[in-house]
Amino acid sequence: MKIEQVSLLLLIIWFIVFVLGKMQLASIKSKMLLKINNALDALPANKPQASLDELYQNLFFDWKALVKSNAFYVLDKNELLPRRANPDFVLKRLNFSKPWLGAYASLRGVDLKMSSEDRSLVSDILNLRPPHKSHGSLFAQGKGDKEKTQKVI
Repeated sequence: MKIEQVSLLLLIIWFIVFVLGKMQLASIKSKMLLKINNALDALPANKPQASLDELYQNLFFDWKALVKSNAFYVLDKNELLPRRANPDFVLKRLNFSKPWLGAYASLRGVDLKMSSEDRSLVSDILNLRPPHKSHGSLFAQGKGDKEKTQKVI
């Protein structure tokens, strides 16, 4: 085999790994976002003053099971190399945190009990969002709008 053929073969293999890694990460994002939306929609009916800590812990348990069952590997933060998809790495990769969850719940109109430190971090996150409503960026508003809400994580 010539060096060009070997190079092309390696490039094709890397491209396949890249595409599959992106697809696995997107699958985890969309499934977790669906779980978050379902949990937030169920909160006002079941428990009007749920706490952010309680919601995060419940979702984090689901998060671990979701990552283990839906992804073998994801790409590292530079998106060049695959890394084993363990829940802690994917958590860091997607930046799923209590302040993010609190800010998202706030945008969805769900008021959660939280510590003053968490409330401050949520406020900081909310102040970073663009000022106009049709931004379609990190925080999407409205229930059931799949195109916008998939961009949340």
